[in-house]
Amino acid sequence: MSLLSRERDLSAYSEYPFDKLLALGNPQMSPLFFDIDVLERYYLDPRYRFDWQDYSGSIHCHYDENEKPLVSEEDEIFLKTFGLGFTKNQQRLAVVYLRYLKDLTKEHQAFWLSKQSKKLDNSVVREYYDNTIGGNWSFTHSYLVLF
Repeated sequence: MSLLSRERDLSAYSEYPFDKLLALGNPQMSPLFFDIDVLERYYLDPRYRFDWQDYSGSIHCHYDENEKPLVSEEDEIFLKTFGLGFTKNQQRLAVVYLRYLKDLTKEHQAFWLSKQSKKLDNSVVREYYDNTIGGNWSFTHSYLVLF
């Protein structure tokens, strides 16, 4: 058990699992893996802008002409970046760094947590890793259609 988990009051994070991981000292840029269908909720909902380019994307809600979100407060999200990953058996996964999951509302944190991959030995697509961690921009063609 770490010093943070023993000494820190984590009660404020009970409904925010990804905030709690950060409060426990997990690295901000830890890749977390999710079943690819976690993205379907946003892709199919016209209230969200779902951007996808090759191996990475972003999600945010649309706003009206008065800059008010078209969704309720608990659904107002902005996911700056997510990427593509694979299991060791080549099943597609969504990858998000812990730092960006912290910005989700508690409702969306619970949803993403329910879709977290239980599989081991997952990997991030090399180009996404190179872009986000290595700082080397890769230009490639799309790997595959998500849905």
